[in-house]
This record gives sequence, C-alpha cells and structure tokens, in this order.
Amino acid sequence: MFTFIRASAASLALWFVVACSSEPQAVSDEELTKWENQLHKYYTRFGNQLPEEGVALAKKIIRVYKQRSEQLAEKAPEEAAKALYKAAGIYHSVLRQPHKALSLYQQIGMHFSETKIAAQAAFLYAYILANEIKNYEMAKKAYYAFIQKYPNHPLVEAAKQELQVLGKSPEEILDSLQQKSSVP
Repeated sequence: MFTFIRASAASLALWFVVACSSEPQAVSDEELTKWENQLHKYYTRFGNQLPEEGVALAKKIIRVYKQRSEQLAEKAPEEAAKALYKAAGIYHSVLRQPHKALSLYQQIGMHFSETKIAAQAAFLYAYILANEIKNYEMAKKAYYAFIQKYPNHPLVEAAKQELQVLGKSPEEILDSLQQKSSVP
C-alpha cells in the first residue's frame, strides 16, 4: 500500500512538472485576433483600471507574441520584430509598464535593427525615456542615436522637436513658443 501511494505521488509530481514546464500550444492568428479584440473591449470599457481577467489576457497575448518572435527570429526577422513590437505596445499602452516596453523596444534594436519596425521602436524607446521615465540624459542619447541611424525616417522631425523641449515643463514650452512668435 505504501509503495502504491509513493508511486502515485511521484507520478503526480512528474505530471505537475511536465504540465507547468511544457511550452504553450501554438495559438492561431484567428484566436490571437479574438483575444486582441477582447482586450480592446476591456481597455475601452475600463481604461487603465483593467480588471484582473483583462490583465491576465494582456499578459497571455504578450507571451504569445514573445513566443512567436523567438520562433520567427531566424527565418522571418521582420515578423519577429513586429511580434515584439506588438508585445511592447501592450506593455506600454494597456498595462502601463514602460520599463518592460523599453526592454522589448531595446531588443528589437539589438536583434532586428535592419527591419522596418526597428526605427519606430527606437523612436518610442527615446520617447518613453523622455516622457514617462523622465531620464532626460538617456532620452537625449537615444534621440540622437535614432536621428543618426535613421536620418531619412519621417519621425526624425518629431525627434528633433522632442530634443528642443526635453526636460521642459509645459509652461516653459509655451513661453519659448510665445517668444519665438513675438520675434519679428
């Protein structure tokens, strides 16, 4: 009897380890779109105060995008970068976790720098540093790096404008704009 209980406990423990450590099943594009629509409904209804199930759904979507990015990294870097970009967007806009978004935007720059989405990721990296993290020195470096690496990108003008107002309060920005408009 004791041997049976010990064997059953060992089997249960092994099943638990395998179940918890196995990779998640692949999620179809259709299923992912359904989840994203559901998350959009949560966000539209609750804004920044997502209920627990909305947060869990956002994290599940992020996991899928990260997994897809890893799977596609070698054979389809453009798609891999897009998947990370979408995950970063959810961290940033939905979950309000700018540090986690920064980490993913940085990964895009490091691993997928030649993709089309890399320039947008680099800009958003600098923007979040400046406007949410308030690390103006790092933001300044990131904006200059963006301008240097992507000099013809449409966001270069926005980056230059961001550099002009970096670290200034709204009042200081207004004052400088009023001074410029009053100069003949």
